[in-house]
Amino acid sequence: MAGSGRGTIRASGKGPTVLVIGLVIVVIIVAFNYWSLSRKNAELLHQISDIEAQLRISIMRRDNLEKRNADLAQKVRDHEETKEKNRVAQAQRDQEMNELSGKLQRKTDELSVQKSLVQEVDEDTADADDSNMAPGQRKAEVEVFDSNQKEVQHIAPPPGDEAVVRKNADSFRNPNLPSMN
Repeated sequence: MAGSGRGTIRASGKGPTVLVIGLVIVVIIVAFNYWSLSRKNAELLHQISDIEAQLRISIMRRDNLEKRNADLAQKVRDHEETKEKNRVAQAQRDQEMNELSGKLQRKTDELSVQKSLVQEVDEDTADADDSNMAPGQRKAEVEVFDSNQKEVQHIAPPPGDEAVVRKNADSFRNPNLPSMN
C-alpha cells in the first residue's frame, strides 16, 4: 500500500495489547498488595482486641488486688489494736496478780504468826497444867500481831492475873480448833 505519507500503517493490535497487559499486571500487583495489607490489618486488629481484653483483665486484677490489700491492711490495724488492748489488759492482770500475791504472802505470814502464838499458848498451858503451879506463879507471855503496824508486841500480864492471860490466848485460838479446857 502505497502511502500518501500521511501516516504509516501500523500493526493493528500490538500497541494496545502491551498497554492492556501492563495495566493488568499493575492491577494484579496493586490487588495483591491491597489483599496483603488487608490481611495484616485484620491480624493487627485481632491483636489489638486481644491486648485490650488482656488490659481489661489486668485492670480488674489490679483493682481486686488493691481492694484485697486495703482489706488486709485494715485487718492488720485491727489486729494491732487488739494486740495493744490485750497487752494493756495483761499488764493490768499482772499488776493485780502481784498485788494479790503480796496480800496472800502477808496473810500467810500473819497466819503463821497466829499459829505459832496458839502453839506457844498451848505449850504454856500444858506446862502450867503439868507443873501444877499456882496461877500467880506462872508467867505467860502473849504475842499480839498488830496488822496495822506489822510488828509483834509482847504483853506480860501482872502476877496473879492468869484469867486475863487465858482470855487473851483464847482470843487468838482458831475457832475451828478444839479448845484445851
